Amino acid sequence: MPMQGMPSMGIPAGFSMQPSMQPAIPIPEPPLGELPNDREQLGEILYPLVESKAPRYAAKITGMLLEMDVKQIQNILMDHNQLDKWISEAMRVLNKGEPGINQ
Repeated sequence: MPMQGMPSMGIPAGFSMQPSMQPAIPIPEPPLGELPNDREQLGEILYPLVESKAPRYAAKITGMLLEMDVKQIQNILMDHNQLDKWISEAMRVLNKGEPGINQ
């Protein structure tokens, strides 16, 4: 109920005041079969996905993943469970080299 003398602030249709579990920035997912073959373009797709899971080391992990075969990178981009496993593995490798890394 609006306070007296204050305009009503309606909530637009489809807008929720509940907190969302979605990332603040929508991460575009390319349609299946349309993934680029260029490593730089794959990196542009991969980086925000990695950043959402490990922001502090997103550049380093993205670089590590981009050393893989292009087809393997494309497969990882199509399967986010597989991407999560590779990010975890990269963090494990980074932890070996730098004690105290935890994203």
